[in-house]
Amino acid sequence: LAAVVYRALTGRPAYVGTDRVAVAMLARAKGPPDPRAHVSLSRELELVLRIGLAAQPADRFATARELATAFESAFAGQISEKHASRGEGLLAREPWSR
Repeated sequence: LAAVVYRALTGRPAYVGTDRVAVAMLARAKGPPDPRAHVSLSRELELVLRIGLAAQPADRFATARELATAFESAFAGQISEKHASRGEGLLAREPWSR
């Protein structure tokens, strides 16, 4: 779902590959390109998007409902401190690729 939102916001896919395996390997080896290179985003939206696109499943949102709620909050300009801290930590560990 986060990959769909990434594409909707930027007009580009988060990952490009020749098949599912290549895309999955790319997602684990290298984060998606910085969405701010293509569109202006609020910091809240960027952080929620980064959580949703984390390489490790344990770092992502646990459910689609949690992801949807976080995106709703981000579009309103207000995310929880927990999500803000989590997103900042992921950006430090897994920065956007170039």
